[in-house]
Amino acid sequence: MADVFGRTTTFGGGMSADATSITFGGINTVGMIVQGVTINYEQNITRLYALEDGKAYYVAGRTQGQAEMQHVIGPAGLQTEFYSKYGNVCNVTGSLILGMAPGCGGAGGATSSITLGNPVINSLTVSITSQDMIINSGVRMMFSSLELTSTAATNESNSLSGFIGAAADAVRAGVSAVQAGLTG
Repeated sequence: MADVFGRTTTFGGGMSADATSITFGGINTVGMIVQGVTINYEQNITRLYALEDGKAYYVAGRTQGQAEMQHVIGPAGLQTEFYSKYGNVCNVTGSLILGMAPGCGGAGGATSSITLGNPVINSLTVSITSQDMIINSGVRMMFSSLELTSTAATNESNSLSGFIGAAADAVRAGVSAVQAGLTG
């Protein structure tokens, strides 16, 4: 039977929120009640034009990133360990690894991770309302590098890992193209 709008769709797989988890490597965050994470990573690129022939050149600058995490300050008190580990600029070493294991009931076994290099907290907000008396906290971090890694699923129904891996490959290809243009 033909689609009403004349479209064809190929199902690429499914993921269940019940079977998906995010962990923060190197620190116990179970009980921190993380509600959301946003990561932004960028590189400064300057466009130059040559007066003699009008050609455009791209000059890649330094990379920088920001990450934001929203969480509830819960009964476990684990946020103090997180704040002390990543809050002191004089102790910035290593990385913060966000590990993800998406899936449908644990099937597939695909994993992905995002590694933030040299992260440090540069902003902390706390809010509470009288309606629910929940203490909400927001943390903003800066970092210097980002690495994406993934392992393949054992079945094709788990597509997030492949998507992150493909995105990482596309970013690497774009950077290589810019670098090749600068040297070629």
